[in-house]
Amino acid sequence: MDNLRPIPSAFVAFGTTQQLTDTLKEAQKRSLIKRNSRWNFVVEDFDAENFATSGTGDVDVVIVSMKAEVCCGLTEQTPGTYR
Repeated sequence: MDNLRPIPSAFVAFGTTQQLTDTLKEAQKRSLIKRNSRWNFVVEDFDAENFATSGTGDVDVVIVSMKAEVCCGLTEQTPGTYR
């Protein structure tokens, strides 16, 4: 991502809460979190409320996740048993 030219103004990442946390930390470490950019994180587990976005400053951060109740209804499973 460091060598992308022109530098994108929007990024999208898919993964579990832990994977996205690691991605965000790595992006911060490489100074990829810059003003006038937008970061979209699609959380694939049901732990989005624990996804920490500290240190992003003035950057737009969007977190998308599905409620367990909705997902389980679609898959005809009981909430809390979905894997």
